[in-house]
Amino acid sequence: MKQKFTLSAIGGLQPLFFFVGIYLIALIFAVFICSALFNAFTAPSVATSVIENSSNIASNVVVTAAK
Repeated sequence: MKQKFTLSAIGGLQPLFFFVGIYLIALIFAVFICSALFNAFTAPSVATSVIENSSNIASNVVVTAAK
């Protein structure tokens, strides 16, 4: 008599698959959060130059008042 193939072998690995999946999701979120923090801390040099350029443009504007 032939034995039926059951999924008991895969069912035994279910906890392993679960923890590997959770680990991969946590790893993806960690990379996303770390890259967001890195970009947040390195961005002010660009923002500062934009602010300096806009202040130079604003100081070059001459406002005259009509009598």
